[in-house]
Amino acid sequence: MESLGTLFDRFGSDKNTWHSYGTFYDDLFPDRQANSILEIGVHSGASLRAWAAGFPSAQVYGIDVNPNAMLVGEERITTFCASVLDAGSLEVIGHERGPFELIVDDGSHRVVEMLHAWYSLEPFLSEGGVYVIEDISGELDLRLLLRAIPESRCVDLRSRKNQWDDLLLVVGR
Repeated sequence: MESLGTLFDRFGSDKNTWHSYGTFYDDLFPDRQANSILEIGVHSGASLRAWAAGFPSAQVYGIDVNPNAMLVGEERITTFCASVLDAGSLEVIGHERGPFELIVDDGSHRVVEMLHAWYSLEPFLSEGGVYVIEDISGELDLRLLLRAIPESRCVDLRSRKNQWDDLLLVVGR
């Protein structure tokens, strides 16, 4: 089984080249068992394609505010054009497609949007699921998020590649 880092690289995601997330996700899901994955921030679709390849039984969903980022006709991948600031849209997506075993916020990287997404989507996180906020931009943002989401923990990967925003906030597992 290919590592998630290798899959992120193959599909052109920055999760393992610029960032140090490949090993983190491999350790988080050693058995690759998930039925439903949601990622905020589609961009080119590279991460969604890697999730689909790495989790062969999962339906993979992406949310992005940019209509040009929508993917069409890809097996087991569905994208939605929505803003994380639109709680109603996130609730509809959650009710129709959730619950999710993994939710990844790789969107705008703005704390207010991270918190809007968390409060809107947390009810749709499955029992035993994991919610990950990627690319936290420093200590102040981290402190704000830890205070707002007290059940979360920080995973600091900055020393691996000397990448200033390799901070993750993790809820679950």
